[in-house]
Amino acid sequence: MAHTSPESATAAEQVPASGSADAAVESATTPPLPSDAFPGADPALTRPRPVPNAGLLARLRDSDRVHALLPTPLALAATDLVYGLATRLLPGRRAAAENAMRAVLPPDTPAPEIARLARAQVRALARGWELYYRPKALQRIPIHGLDHLAEARASGRGIIISFVHYGPEMAWTILGRHAPIVAVNGDWVTEAVPDGFAGLQVEKKRSILRRNGFGIAYSGGSASVLLRALKAGGIIMLAMDLPGKRVTRYLGRDVEMVDGTARLAGLANALIVPGTALPRGRSWYLQLFPALDPADYPDTGALHQALADVHDAAVSGAPEHLNNPIRPGMWARATETAWLRT
Repeated sequence: MAHTSPESATAAEQVPASGSADAAVESATTPPLPSDAFPGADPALTRPRPVPNAGLLARLRDSDRVHALLPTPLALAATDLVYGLATRLLPGRRAAAENAMRAVLPPDTPAPEIARLARAQVRALARGWELYYRPKALQRIPIHGLDHLAEARASGRGIIISFVHYGPEMAWTILGRHAPIVAVNGDWVTEAVPDGFAGLQVEKKRSILRRNGFGIAYSGGSASVLLRALKAGGIIMLAMDLPGKRVTRYLGRDVEMVDGTARLAGLANALIVPGTALPRGRSWYLQLFPALDPADYPDTGALHQALADVHDAAVSGAPEHLNNPIRPGMWARATETAWLRT
């Protein structure tokens, strides 16, 4: 299965005109944090839930122990082989991947390059999903730029860790070794668990958050919760690349995007620490960048665009690691010049 998030953009318009949130926090190697370390978190959302109609085959597919039978380097190489063949042999999968690449690449990109990057994207997203089943490999992902987070925490102000849907989502959980972070997620944390393997995948994500000590909050109506958390000096993690009303220059296009991160930062006088899970061979490393301070920008729009520029520069060098922006819960369509909500 390609690495696509099961969560929705429910909170996309919750933060005064826009904003939505997603994940991070404490690892299993550190002691549990007190409940007040996660202002706004709902302890009920971390509890495991039963998965209906999950048979033996589905549970074997979802088992960390089964995945561990093959060493991680071999598993990632096998993932490349299997998904590479699938992309070549299945026209529907190939077309979807090529459409995803057309949405993020310059309009004049040659067709052979689009095809090459489409195959690479399918393999990259599949490798990211494999990390869900390899907690030890996940914890070995290195972090660069931790000093930027440390400096922001030393200020005593609230912090928003800003990310985009690029690389393996669960790579962010390794930040739990260094800070308590509130994960604000969409409908999947409260809605009925799907049947079978799909439900096991949803609960796998919840279990990773739980065993890494996350505080979790639901995105619905979350603006006031996030604002209180930031004013209390808390750390939250928000996805920037979600559909909204602010036209933003990103990846060479005019993207209709949420600006909730910039709005929240301004309202709470919080710092924004951008970051990206960047590729290194068949693995990744987490890169944090210097904090952005709302006081350094004339308005929300300028801060928002500066944040988009940081992410753009980070991800444009290897666009095959971007999730497809044209999918349920994200943008409705892409043109040569824009990503559109409708």
